[in-house]
Amino acid sequence: IEERTVYLIFYQNQVALRRRPERGLLAGLWEYPNELSGQTDWLGQWGFSPRALERAGTGRHIFTHIEWHMCCYEILCRSASSAYTWVSIEDLRHEYALPTAFRIFLKEELE
Repeated sequence: IEERTVYLIFYQNQVALRRRPERGLLAGLWEYPNELSGQTDWLGQWGFSPRALERAGTGRHIFTHIEWHMCCYEILCRSASSAYTWVSIEDLRHEYALPTAFRIFLKEELE
């Protein structure tokens, strides 16, 4: 079991995505920024200065050999980082395939 924190990072009506590594679990797929919970101040390390931070829910996803227990936060940022791909909800709906493990956190916006 892995405890993970997922970040829905918004700037000007766009959400941050990053591509997973080419090897390993969910190789090469898009994802919301996420890390093991309790490891460090990821937002600060990534250079984000949030205007607002709100808990957006929890989720669980079971792979064949790993179970993710996820806590998600929605963050409104003052600026965007070029380290991420910024996409609109409309583009996310039609152009970017997210793994099921992450899609649950934007369910309301996608309906």
